[in-house]
Formats: sequence, C-alpha cells, structure tokens
Amino acid sequence: MTHKHLVFLSLFFCASLTAATEGIPSNEAEWSLIPKGRAARLAIADPREIGMGLQFGASQHIDAMIGNYFSLLSYGNEDAKWFLGLEGAGYFSMRQQGAKFPLEHTDGLLGLYVEGAHGPWQFQVRYTHLSAHMADGSTEPAIVYSREYVTAKVGYVYGDLWHAYASAIATVNSSPSVPTWALQTGASVFPDWRFSKIAPFAAFDLKWKQETNFNPCLNLQLGIALNHSYEPFRSFRIFYNFYTGSDPRGQFFLRRRVAHSLGVEMQI
Repeated sequence: MTHKHLVFLSLFFCASLTAATEGIPSNEAEWSLIPKGRAARLAIADPREIGMGLQFGASQHIDAMIGNYFSLLSYGNEDAKWFLGLEGAGYFSMRQQGAKFPLEHTDGLLGLYVEGAHGPWQFQVRYTHLSAHMADGSTEPAIVYSREYVTAKVGYVYGDLWHAYASAIATVNSSPSVPTWALQTGASVFPDWRFSKIAPFAAFDLKWKQETNFNPCLNLQLGIALNHSYEPFRSFRIFYNFYTGSDPRGQFFLRRRVAHSLGVEMQI
C-alpha cells in the first residue's frame, strides 16, 4: 500500500464519516471513543469475512482463520449509529501428512471500515488489503499476489432471525492485474424455533467475479449454533460447508475449487 493510497484512504473515510453523521440529530447523538461492537452484522458464509474458526476438508485438508475487528470511533444514538474501525485476519491452509499438518498457504487481510445502522438497515464501506503467500509446507510454485479493494454493502436484518446483504466490490490495485468489478450477495437464517441453547441455521454467500470464468462462487453452510439461543448469530457454530467456484485462496485464485468440509466457528 503506497503513501498515495494512505492519504486517499484517510480523506475518504473522514469524508464518509462526516457525511454519515449529518442526518443524526446532534442533541441526541453522542461520540464514543473505542466503542464496543460495530454497526453491521458480519457475513458468516463469506470465505473472506473476518472470524475465528476451523474447517476440516474431505481431502484431508484443514482451513483455519483467525481475525478480529477494533472499532475506533462511533457517533449516534439508539436509532442510528455509525462506526469507524480497523479489522484484520489470517487465513491458513494445511494438509495432513501422517500425524503432521504442514502449512501450505496463508492469506493476510487488513482493512478499515465505516458502517452504520438505521433501524433494520445496515450500510458499510470497507477498504481492504489482501496478500497471499506460499508456506514452507507447499510444493507449489508461488506467484506475487497483492490487492486493495473497496466494498460497498447494504444489509437488512430482522432481529436475530435473518440477515440479507448485497455488495459491489471495486479492485483499485492488484498484482497480478485483474478486472475491477465484482458483485456479492448472501444471507443467513436462524429459524424461530430453538431447543434449549441450540439453534439451527443456514447461510450462503454468492460472488460473481470478472477475474475468472469460475462463476458463480458459492459458499453454503448448514448447521447449529450453540450457547446464545437469544442471539444465535453470535454463537459458537458447528456446520457443514460446501464451496464451488474460483478458489478463495489468493495463490490459487485462477483455479476452480469444489470442497466439502465440516467446520466450527466462533462469531466475534
């Protein structure tokens, strides 16, 4: 990421936060430094959403992710609120070799977000840097992979039952070079029936990318959420995961991937 990108990014997010807060009555709204949480719900089926979890593949592969966010500033009231923050994550691919699990591949994500919520509607703008690297346990040749992209997302939530969203993604810098635009949509549903602290759920994420012909890129999850029956989207989840489309791992993005796995994830 160059100094030019950093300057542009700072101005962009300052302008976005200023515009976002203009519609909130100042006599009711409050500023908060280092607030808890964030305004927009995470897309749990997006393979490159931030989170913490493991997926055990049928081909003796393990995919892991470790990530979190850090809200820096918020402004608003109970009806409408806007957040500015940082997020980061690492995505790791390992293969089983006897009793060992050599690390093959890593993706690193770092980003900034401005997002808000007004009633059931949620709005989000993210600027994300993503890079990918081969690890010592890989026998594959490596490529130079680095990109920055802007995501504009609109979401709608209905309590703790369901969440739907749609996004436009614009790549502003990439190596290797790829076309600019991609589209995304998805949803998660937690039906309104629970057994003790267990809640079933289903979620999907769908992307259409110009960079490959492996479209659409679909990720589907079916499983149960444990512990927080009153807020299951923040629960510990156990699920079956199916993916088809362009490989989400950066070093292999020009390959088609079809994968079945069992996963566990803790919503942050």
